[in-house]
Amino acid sequence: MSAVTNTLSFITSNKGRDLLVKDNFVYKMNKRTSFKIYWICKNKDCPASIHTDIDKNFLKSNEQHNHLLEPEHLEVQKFRNILKERVINETGPIQRIFDEELSKAQFSPDVLSNVPLVHRISKTRLRKLD
Repeated sequence: MSAVTNTLSFITSNKGRDLLVKDNFVYKMNKRTSFKIYWICKNKDCPASIHTDIDKNFLKSNEQHNHLLEPEHLEVQKFRNILKERVINETGPIQRIFDEELSKAQFSPDVLSNVPLVHRISKTRLRKLD
């Protein structure tokens, strides 16, 4: 079993919102106050939650997940973020950028089955998430 840490990282959702990642579980923002941000597990029925300050520093957590970790979803989301960044900042065709990133990623068959096909990723969808 892997060690639990207080290290947080952040990725962007398909809709351009921040997602918090801790120990490979993904959380979405639930509520924001003047002093805290409340995050809940992205899995709809999971009670796990994290509190951060407004600068997104870890404060406390209840990490009682009621589901298994699905690391392939996190890998696919990171892939999409990298792809989006390149499509926005480069002028090359999406197909070439997609192929380059896919070959760099060297996904396992399980992860690869969750990667969207290039024709399902439109340039307008990637650009409008800015």
